[in-house]
Amino acid sequence: MQDRITHCLWFPKEAEEAMNYYTNVFSPSKKETVDYTNEGKVMSTDFELMQAKFVTLNGNSMSTFNPSVNFFVCCESKKELDQLYANLVKDGEVMMPLDSYDWSDYYVWLNDKYGVSWQLMKDDLKNVGQKITPLFFFSGKQRGKAKEAMDFYLSIFSESKSEGAMFYSKEERLPETYVKHAQAKLLGHTFMFMDSGVENDFPFNESVSIMIHAKDQAETDYYWEKLLQNGGEEMMCGWLKDQYGVCWQVIPDGFREILTQADETKREKAMQAMMQMKKLDINQLNKI
Repeated sequence: MQDRITHCLWFPKEAEEAMNYYTNVFSPSKKETVDYTNEGKVMSTDFELMQAKFVTLNGNSMSTFNPSVNFFVCCESKKELDQLYANLVKDGEVMMPLDSYDWSDYYVWLNDKYGVSWQLMKDDLKNVGQKITPLFFFSGKQRGKAKEAMDFYLSIFSESKSEGAMFYSKEERLPETYVKHAQAKLLGHTFMFMDSGVENDFPFNESVSIMIHAKDQAETDYYWEKLLQNGGEEMMCGWLKDQYGVCWQVIPDGFREILTQADETKREKAMQAMMQMKKLDINQLNKI
């Protein structure tokens, strides 16, 4: 059983290019696999950045990247941060300039050339526990729901615990229920949560999703049902949106092996069957 969490970036057609770009920018990094369609086109890639698992997919015509799900990078020196910043900012956009702030003496928030959003901060790794951490940024109609969402996820996921929340104060002229920064473990992985401190609107969408690697069909069913509570939305091929609009993929163990098996006929039949599913059924796919 692999790591329980993978971060999925969905591109129109740049999946392989993006893998090459990110594995060149981040160190350590590791390219793992490239999967192709039967027509020989790149379908997806798997790679690792600073021990965080990533997948890139091709075929996104639905949405574009925005800061709603961004990635916090813990840099242990100014030199490390400067190098990452210099590479990521090329053809990108700075959201908060590299500077000293109340929460850090060295910090920057930027969107790279694809629009994927990164927060780089000089910090002690023991404060976070991992180099790259997904951060859910609540803005627009979801603003003010960061703590509620964190508690919702904590109630669902195993190996979970709250690691604290910091709230805005009256002096900052925002509701004291708004989260300035919160952190929690879900499935043993650290996640971060923030409410926007200003009026803006970056809705959660399909461009960035969190893949949950379920142990079996029973666990697939569990996470699917729990994440759909209170108004979530089923999507195709194992994707869903929860009540906040955050996108998840619930993937049963063994699913990838079925779709990449050597027998082209079985592989094609499995792909066609999967395309008809919303929640993935590994037992049905294994019968093909």
